[in-house]
Order: sequence, then C-alpha cells, then structure tokens
Amino acid sequence: TAVILLVISILKAEFLPQKKSVFLKWGIYTFVWSLVIYGFVLRVISNHQGAANVFYYIAILYFLLWFIEDKSIGNQKHLDKVKVIPIFLVLLYTMGVAGYQKLFNASTVLPRYTEMFKESILAKMPGGVTPFIYFIGLLEVIVPVLLLISIYKKEFLKSNDSCFFNLSAILSIIIFIMLSFGLSILINYSGATNLLFYAIFTIWFYLYVNFQNKKATF
Repeated sequence: TAVILLVISILKAEFLPQKKSVFLKWGIYTFVWSLVIYGFVLRVISNHQGAANVFYYIAILYFLLWFIEDKSIGNQKHLDKVKVIPIFLVLLYTMGVAGYQKLFNASTVLPRYTEMFKESILAKMPGGVTPFIYFIGLLEVIVPVLLLISIYKKEFLKSNDSCFFNLSAILSIIIFIMLSFGLSILINYSGATNLLFYAIFTIWFYLYVNFQNKKATF
C-alpha cells in the first residue's frame, strides 16, 4: 500500500515544493505503520538489533514527514488526527516487552544478567545485580502505563496537551541512558552506543509530538 501511494505521489509530482503532497504523506505514514508492526514482531522474538534498527528507521521517516510538511501546502486534517499514534505505540512495546521480561520472566532473564555483570561493580553492591534489574524493569513497565493513559486522554490530537506522553518519553530517555551506562561498565561500547541512539531518537519523538503538533507542555 505504501509503495502504491508513493508511486501515485511521484506521478503527481508531489515531491516538488508548494504541493499538497497528499499521497506522499500518506505513503510515508503507511510505511511507518508497517515498520511499527514489524518492529513489534522483532521485539517479541528478542531480535534486539533488528528492533533497534526499526526504531531508528521510524524516527528518520518522521523527520522526512516533518520536512515534507514544512515544504508542502495545505493541511491533512485526517492525517493530523492520527499521525503521531505510531510514536506512542513503538515506545509502548519497546519498553513494555522489556519490562515484562524483567519482572514476569525473571527466572529466565536474571541468570543471564547476573552472569553478564558478575565481574562489575554492580555485582558488589548490596543485593547484587538483581535489585537493579527489577528497578529497571519497574521503570520500563511504568512507560506503557503512562502511554496508555495518554492514548485514553487522546493526547495524540493537536488540541490536547501531552503531559502523560511527555512523562513517558522523558522516562524512556532516562532508562536508555541508564542501560547505556550499564553496558559501558561492561565495555560493550557498541551496545551502549545503540542505547544512546535510542535516547536521541526518543528526544526527536518528543520534539515532534510537542512542536510539530504545536503543544509543548514541558
């Protein structure tokens, strides 16, 4: 569907400045949805690098959408009502699945983390690594709760404030930085860098929802 919409947009020369770019915007938005669904599948099967790449692609597509919106003329009222919903969903399952695994599948997850950090300073702290894993898991689960409240309050609409979304995005950024620090302790710089990219693109999601949707509440 995305390809069909994008081909129509090319035939209508919607890539030129001062065009309405109706099919171009909907084509990109449809592509975003395909990545959101694919990313969820990758997250569930624990393909962490694949899920990370999809997360980055979605952020880049939103940057492209912002650029097109800035250069084109006219508003798409129907698109404006739903265009940031994928951002809510990708953050929801990115944090929700990870938090669920840490809190409710601890028998499988904890031994792996304990082995990973057994030589680190975290293992020497009171209680060892376990309290840190549960704490991170709890924070990760709070994010989808905030996002569900945000969706219930229809914060994805331009006319509404985005308080709960902003809280979820800021908390997500903090979690990504904490996880990056944890991998840095293990000298896993590639993994730490991945998590920093997560944080950077989450900042972009925050900015897009608040400033492109013109409702900066934080």
